[in-house]
Amino acid sequence: RDMLGGIEGELITNQDTPFTIKFDKVGRRDNGQRYSVTQRGGGTFTMRHIPEGQYTLWVFSDPEETGTYNYGEVFPFRGSAPFVTYPDTVRVRARWIVDGIILDMREYDETDVFDAAEAPEQ
Repeated sequence: RDMLGGIEGELITNQDTPFTIKFDKVGRRDNGQRYSVTQRGGGTFTMRHIPEGQYTLWVFSDPEETGTYNYGEVFPFRGSAPFVTYPDTVRVRARWIVDGIILDMREYDETDVFDAAEAPEQ
């Protein structure tokens, strides 16, 4: 535990749906050193006990709570899940908590997801 740190921040949204926040270590090999947390709606989030290093952060809408990003489909058309990335890498240091991270999803709060199955025939 002496070599582990953490990240704390806030997810800003007016939606009350599940979101998954991903923490991916820069320079990771294979699928290792990827962490995530899922929460309903906005509020504070915490990821503790992760190895020190540089991390990229991103959040996406995850209504099925699968923890994996939905890229959408071409046919029948279904749009991808809205997402936001943190604009910089976050440096995690041993025995420190990095805080003040803001992930703002409000841009997508009023976005309608186009579903071809529900579209009127023309």
